[in-house]
Amino acid sequence: MIAWRRAVPEPTDRERAIAAYAAEVRAFHTLFGTVLVVIAVLYVAVVLPFLQTRAAVPLLADERTRIQHEKAVTETALEAATKAARALAEFRDALDSGPAMLRRAIADQVARSRAGAAEPVPLDEAIKQQIGKQIEALGVALDGALGPLRALQNPPAEIAEALRAAEQDLGRHVLSLNEVLREAFAADPAFWQRWDEPGATFGAASPRAEEILREIEQARRAFDRRLATAAAALRSRQPELQSRYAELAARGRDLKERLAGVNSYPWSIPLSLGDLARLFPALAGVLTLMVLFRLRRIIALRRAHEGVSLDLLAPSWVVGSRSTPGAWWALILVCAPLVITIHASVATLGDPGLFVSLLGDPSPGSAVAFGAAYTVLVLMGIVQLPGVTRGLVGAPQRRPQGKTGRVAAG
Repeated sequence: MIAWRRAVPEPTDRERAIAAYAAEVRAFHTLFGTVLVVIAVLYVAVVLPFLQTRAAVPLLADERTRIQHEKAVTETALEAATKAARALAEFRDALDSGPAMLRRAIADQVARSRAGAAEPVPLDEAIKQQIGKQIEALGVALDGALGPLRALQNPPAEIAEALRAAEQDLGRHVLSLNEVLREAFAADPAFWQRWDEPGATFGAASPRAEEILREIEQARRAFDRRLATAAAALRSRQPELQSRYAELAARGRDLKERLAGVNSYPWSIPLSLGDLARLFPALAGVLTLMVLFRLRRIIALRRAHEGVSLDLLAPSWVVGSRSTPGAWWALILVCAPLVITIHASVATLGDPGLFVSLLGDPSPGSAVAFGAAYTVLVLMGIVQLPGVTRGLVGAPQRRPQGKTGRVAAG
């Protein structure tokens, strides 16, 4: 009878065990609530805004640099289009005045030949050379219109298209004019006299020359229209780029103000934001492990008190029976600190500028050391998850029958 009483726990021992479990649950609630609030507030209010702002500042700077470069390219292209338009007008003047100039030059050659002046080349060859010089002068005038556009390194699409069309059409027709005038001279050595009338054009030399001149004029007008269209597009683009640049500059100032206000009242902490960003994953990892270890201890205590209505004697909003509707939500809440730790570790390691020496130089060794610490803490937390998951939402584990039989026998 005395031995039987010793085998069966006294009611006071059972009550003390339940009271100890209830105290353990209350302590865990305090710890978990504190850890959850500290990690969430620090990360959401300080660390995450700091990391996001640091990541956004260089992106904005790069975009502003790109827009500044695009503005410079636009201004250069507009200036080139304006120069090309002026030079194209000079080319037209040279095209209009070319027949009269060529006629005078050929007339001088013929007059010297008839006067018996000694010439280094025969008259026919001299006239052909004079035709070549006049067409070469037209080519130089055309190059004056195309040169500013060719000098552009990365011309806008409108400018590139106008230049391509001008080289393909206008340049080709100007070069062919030399051959056409030579053919007119071969067919009629006195062809140049047809330019005696005021306003005569190269087209008066022959029907073929008239056709070529018409094609040159059409290509010139098309080139002039393309230049005007390109210049209008570039002018309309300038206010857009200026507005975009001003917008990005304002956003950059806002980010700097936001960065300056991150570590300020009421979230002011006695650490620099860079130090906090580096230390936060380690701090969150340590606190998360403390929570998981304490939670596994509570789960083990619940198994030791199977058959007792612990949910009534020591209710918990985290650890309860597996049939509780909020069990999955409790598991998600328990996993939240670990998820924040993982995200903070990845985000921090993704910013190499946070790991520097005392002189401000990049410190790969510091990055490796912090990365190793983050990895160890995260892996230790992940190792605890299966046991925590089974304890919160898994199927109940049955105690071995043999052990129960021995207790009953005792």
